[in-house]
Amino acid sequence: MHVGDLVDFHTGAWVFENASKDYANPGIILKEMPSHNNEIKASKKFEVYWADGRVTIEHDCYVRPARESNESR
Repeated sequence: MHVGDLVDFHTGAWVFENASKDYANPGIILKEMPSHNNEIKASKKFEVYWADGRVTIEHDCYVRPARESNESR
């Protein structure tokens, strides 16, 4: 994912199911930021502007490309 991409908040972990209700999908990636978890593995974080006007920082594992409204057509 890159700056300008539309994304949805997503988590497969049951412990965060309630958190997903706090996000107004879709969001747009405003900025990519490197996040070095340790010396071996690096992941990305994104600054995301959500549909409700909030801006949050999300790890790449919590966002995925936004589903299109006409996806089933």
